Amino acid sequence: MQRNKPLIDNPLKWIIGISVLLSFGAIYLTLKPAFIDGLDLSSAESAHIGNTIGGITAPILTLLSIALLYLTLKRQTESNDNQRLKNDADLVFLLYNQLEAAFRETSQVTTKHARFEKAGSTSSSTTHYGFEAFQQLCSMFTDDFAKNFPAQNEASKILFIIQSYKSLDELLNISKIEENLKGIIERKAHNFYLSRMRDPLANLAFHIRGNKDEYSNEAIEFFTQMEKRKDKNFDLYSFANAQDLFPKAE
Repeated sequence: MQRNKPLIDNPLKWIIGISVLLSFGAIYLTLKPAFIDGLDLSSAESAHIGNTIGGITAPILTLLSIALLYLTLKRQTESNDNQRLKNDADLVFLLYNQLEAAFRETSQVTTKHARFEKAGSTSSSTTHYGFEAFQQLCSMFTDDFAKNFPAQNEASKILFIIQSYKSLDELLNISKIEENLKGIIERKAHNFYLSRMRDPLANLAFHIRGNKDEYSNEAIEFFTQMEKRKDKNFDLYSFANAQDLFPKAE
């Protein structure tokens, strides 16, 4: 069933047309002799009435125009601020998602060797991802191998995760998003550190704490700063065993 076509297809055209007709009608009526002598605007005495009206209304219209311009600029500024806040929030969520993706895609291959009396030895490889991979990477650098941390490719994988977290943390500190939203993301990021990064980094930081290279220092400083948020007196060098650094169940 077809709907009835509306009487007015384009209201804007009707508004423009009526406005034009009213304008010409007003000019025509103004130039015609009036029924009342006092309202006759076609005489010589009333020739300057337009200048008089214009002189009176011009300042009022000017002030009105300034007020409207001010309101327009104010609305534009508010719109820009809202857009800036939205962009900040989008960037924060982007960095958090990138952190999760980088951690999830982190991989590490471990090789297990088996020896047989007659056939010699064989080996099998297993690829770990995510938390298992990060844990395997951090547990590599123990004892005498700890000093090789800056020379290993595995160190770059660990530092990439650390730098991704630091980027998110720094953006949250300078971002002007709403405090409630910022608090939610900060708690989410902190829980990410506690549940996925803290234990492996504790083991790593303990074993490489004697290194003096910049890569080791970056990992140690990050772990120390994160722990000092919970305990201002935290001192990595005061622990005798790596097991003492791991969080204890409360």
